[in-house]
Amino acid sequence: MTSVREYGTDGGEATRADRPWRTVGQGAAALAAGMGVGRFAYTPILPMMHEQAGLSPRLGA
Repeated sequence: MTSVREYGTDGGEATRADRPWRTVGQGAAALAAGMGVGRFAYTPILPMMHEQAGLSPRLGA
């Protein structure tokens, strides 16, 4: 298997400063994954959280 080397603007190996959109993409993917896990983790316990907080539809209106 061959590896692909990335080169920076000065001819040396690329650093994070040379590829900002790659870093932005990785950060966005990490945020999306974290939010996705949180969405499905809290869904089953939401009714219990409402009960313990003493919330009702009447109080929310």
